[in-house]
Amino acid sequence: MSKTMHPQRVMLLTEQQSGMRFCKACNKLLPLDKFMPDKRKYTCIEHLKAQKREMNLGTQEKRAFNSIRCRARVDMLAFGHTKMMLSRPQVVSMLTDLQLQNFAEFAIVPRKPDQMLTIDNAVLVLSYQRNYIMTKYKESKDPAQYEQDLAFIQKE
Repeated sequence: MSKTMHPQRVMLLTEQQSGMRFCKACNKLLPLDKFMPDKRKYTCIEHLKAQKREMNLGTQEKRAFNSIRCRARVDMLAFGHTKMMLSRPQVVSMLTDLQLQNFAEFAIVPRKPDQMLTIDNAVLVLSYQRNYIMTKYKESKDPAQYEQDLAFIQKE
């Protein structure tokens, strides 16, 4: 240590004294007015709004996936399968943006009812079409008739 260097004294100030707070997202000290006044959070308002926007965008996708997966799970049990091999990105990739917004109108059914529901065996149909073929399948339990009904629906 050279003779000119002296240990520096660090003065610690509270947020109220300094008027600053550290934002974890920005990685900077920002004025207190950039933060929510009623809560002591370490993310500035700008980044909190960005997080909220991201959550809202993901919410529609999550709702669509959960709705379609729930219908597919009911069908899976009707076919006697034990599990479904469709992931969320695979389900979302089958839908256009318009279909994603109107997800209640769509369902995913297997092309072949005796095989597990996978991306290769999945077909996107309208909800009323799904109801039709599933009702007929539950009555007959005939995989050939199911495939024939599905082929007829897909021609429409």
